[in-house]
Amino acid sequence: QKIALHRINEEKPFLVVMAFPFTVWSTLQRLKKNQATLVDLRERDRKLLKFVKTVCKLQSAAGRHFLLENPAGSDAWKEPLMIDVRSMPGVDEVVAHMCAFNKQAQGMLIKKPTRFVSSAPWELKFLDKQREGGHPHADFLKISRTGATGEYTPELAAAIVKGIKHQKAADRARVACPVEADRLEEAFLSERRRQWGVPREHGALPVTLQDRGLN
Repeated sequence: QKIALHRINEEKPFLVVMAFPFTVWSTLQRLKKNQATLVDLRERDRKLLKFVKTVCKLQSAAGRHFLLENPAGSDAWKEPLMIDVRSMPGVDEVVAHMCAFNKQAQGMLIKKPTRFVSSAPWELKFLDKQREGGHPHADFLKISRTGATGEYTPELAAAIVKGIKHQKAADRARVACPVEADRLEEAFLSERRRQWGVPREHGALPVTLQDRGLN
């Protein structure tokens, strides 16, 4: 954790993605382990949740962003440490279905409702996908390698990268929340007009979202 904090302070990443281990926070653990053992395991894991909160506060204080991910039903979300993070100013959340990002196991799509908590509105905009029916889902309890269900698909990774690009543009244009692409472009151009002293009536500037690789 010290090494991670040192790297964050040195490298100043725009976005830190954290998917903390889910094992001890699964509701299924209440059935598998006696309560005394589970209490001990969760108490140990709270050190990691404390670290997650520390990173979130560090990123926010520096004007940068974080993205947290864990199954929607994870008991970790109910922990005071995570409630504090979810209550931070500018932080919001969505629940997405992983089948919408082509998550599969044993040849079938996995629904796996997943909660994303982030200070970056554009991240949540591209991650906020659900699919209601229309295709069968794999039975999660019958999957032989449940650990593999936590791996990111190319589609999910692409959504996160797309969110980074748009959030960077929004931050530069001082746009606080997701807007449609044309409004974001206008906000960006308005800022450029102000910086360059070009009146609006002179027409569009030769800089577009496409030029910035955000199409």
